[in-house]
Amino acid sequence: MHNCYQRRPADTPVGGQPVLIGLTVRQLYCDSDLCGRRTFVKQGAGLTFRYGRRAPPSRCVLAVVAVALASRAGSRRAAALQTKVSRTTRQPGNHGRA
Repeated sequence: MHNCYQRRPADTPVGGQPVLIGLTVRQLYCDSDLCGRRTFVKQGAGLTFRYGRRAPPSRCVLAVVAVALASRAGSRRAAALQTKVSRTTRQPGNHGRA
């Protein structure tokens, strides 16, 4: 084990109440010369993904809103669904990498 840190992915509210997820994530060290990465993190299956800030259910809600609406209208609709976003929030799955 190399390190531990906290992750708090956002999730969709339940019954009008926010859902708080707190994960302690272990960062592991690979000492193999054949491995291209020196450190890595095992993702929680179905709960987290690489570079993700939201849980999969929350991503699905935002994907539907993003397809139906865009920019400020999408931000207002997401706020009505109690999901915090801004008009510049990236589309789910798009991390700005080529």
